[in-house]
Amino acid sequence: MSNGQKVLKAYHFQTKILMVLLFIAQFVAESKLFAVPAAHLGVLKVGVITPLTGPQAEYGKDLLIGVKVALEKYQKSKIKLASKIKILYKDDRSTPKGAEDAFHALKKERVSIIIGSASPLNSSQLAELAEQFKIPLIIPASLKSGYGKDHSHTFFSNFSSKWQGYLLAQLSKSHLKKTRPAILFDPTDPTAHDIADSFEQAVKANQGPGVVHKGFLPQEINDTNFINALETTLKSNPDIILLPTHSLKLVALTMSVLKNKKENIPLLGLTSWHDPNLNILAEKEMTNHYYPIYYSSQLKQTKDQILFKQKFTSHINRQPSSLAVISYDSMVLAIETLEKTKSHTTAEILQVLRGLENINGLLGEIKMLGDHSLSKPAVIIEYIENSRQIHSVL
Repeated sequence: MSNGQKVLKAYHFQTKILMVLLFIAQFVAESKLFAVPAAHLGVLKVGVITPLTGPQAEYGKDLLIGVKVALEKYQKSKIKLASKIKILYKDDRSTPKGAEDAFHALKKERVSIIIGSASPLNSSQLAELAEQFKIPLIIPASLKSGYGKDHSHTFFSNFSSKWQGYLLAQLSKSHLKKTRPAILFDPTDPTAHDIADSFEQAVKANQGPGVVHKGFLPQEINDTNFINALETTLKSNPDIILLPTHSLKLVALTMSVLKNKKENIPLLGLTSWHDPNLNILAEKEMTNHYYPIYYSSQLKQTKDQILFKQKFTSHINRQPSSLAVISYDSMVLAIETLEKTKSHTTAEILQVLRGLENINGLLGEIKMLGDHSLSKPAVIIEYIENSRQIHSVL
């Protein structure tokens, strides 16, 4: 073999070695086993997926501004920490396909945590991708009851159905001093089932007489069989009724029956009752009722809430929504998690997220629960017959 052939052979050998090394390097960089967020570069990246275009764009503004205001808070209170955090915004175009594209774009950026999105449909898409690609996800939107049970990488910055049930039980017992609560619900509705079950357990835990009646709605509900179920409930002589339904028509019908029977029994309901259409459906037959929501601008504001409101309105000329507040809390969760991690690996981030407690959310202290939803204060709306609403925090 000539010297030239030897040199050429050595060159080919070295080229093959280099190609193998490059392949290994690429595999390590992209592999889920070795994937590490961009923290090793001194930057903690938080991805935010929200609709900036399409029919949901207005909701997207609330999510976007809520996240920005939270970071602005840390830029004043924890300057060094905030200086390391970079937010990357991606438009989900108000569609699941847009959410998928946004997720993959953030995955390439090697973000530590993703927050998103504004709609349940797009958020469900993100949750599936978060599980597949092992990226921690914080969802501000409300998803169906029990969604987080099989999603180890998905967390929720709103309160769950079970937490709503617990809050309403505390309201009934401790604040309204009711001792004979009854429940009327659809057992085939997962949300209603979870709220009813949690409410009943919390009532028992208060060492009271317990729920006096637990009524089930028929599978095919009409006005007649619903009224029959309600009248059966009334025979137990309750002093308050939990009615965990999203149907404003059934709520209005219940109020009408109570009004006609001259029964002064308040109702406990869901966040979905915070709808002007309920006033239209019930009209003059509106009766006393209570339900939780995430935020109200009519609250007597704390210093932090006043500052939040000022910051929010400096970005957009309107009052902040519940989604803006939940998104603010989402960013607080992300920042507090990143502050408490050292190596910033996905495994460590997940461990810290699962154990978060004593975190200062906008309305008060928040804690991560076992189902990856939060225990957090809620605004309770009390509707009195003269159309006056009272807003208080529980």
